[in-house]
Amino acid sequence: MTRLNKAVARVTREPFFTYGPHRERPFVATLAPGDVLELRPLRCRSEGSAVSIRLADVYRYALQCRVNSVRLEHAREVKKKKAEARARRKFLREIRKENAS
Repeated sequence: MTRLNKAVARVTREPFFTYGPHRERPFVATLAPGDVLELRPLRCRSEGSAVSIRLADVYRYALQCRVNSVRLEHAREVKKKKAEARARRKFLREIRKENAS
């Protein structure tokens, strides 16, 4: 692998904004030395429109997104099992009620 000694900038394929002053503009993503990712709309170099974040924070966020999706899937499975058990108990109560009458 090559070490990052100078900034490398690339333009995204599609625009991300659908409204506002930067609509229809793709992003410029820059990997800067110091492991920083800088994002800004194309042809905008003002300080207000540029955003930078450490790559470690991006990685941590991506991991957290993966963990959240796994937790959500597990919660859906638990909810489904609880609903099935609730329906089973309701069915058994109705049968007992019919047998008692």
